[in-house]
Amino acid sequence: MTLRFVATLLAYVASSTIGLVLMRHELRQPDVNVISVDSLTNWRLICAVLLYAVSFAFWLLALSRYPLTTVYPVFVGIGYSAVTLCAIFFLHEHLTVVKAFGLGFVGVGLLLLVAR
Repeated sequence: MTLRFVATLLAYVASSTIGLVLMRHELRQPDVNVISVDSLTNWRLICAVLLYAVSFAFWLLALSRYPLTTVYPVFVGIGYSAVTLCAIFFLHEHLTVVKAFGLGFVGVGLLLLVAR
């Protein structure tokens, strides 16, 4: 993997993960109605949506430069793992044994993909 690929991957994963976790945090507030003026003026929710949009730009950049058979599994696998771990640590969601095994399998799959 090149330095450019890793930088694009990290930018995608960071912006996507932070955006999703922040969206979830804001949307689980008891008084939030997703389709309301309050949602449209909630600056944290707006930042979360913008971060997620930025992640999509990094996704498009990666798709334009690297093989889909590499980009899709690596970006989705690392993104899935990052979102799951951040949800556990920051949103206090539960890690079940099945989820832990799933994360482990994703990790093994990623290692197999990048091994040469």
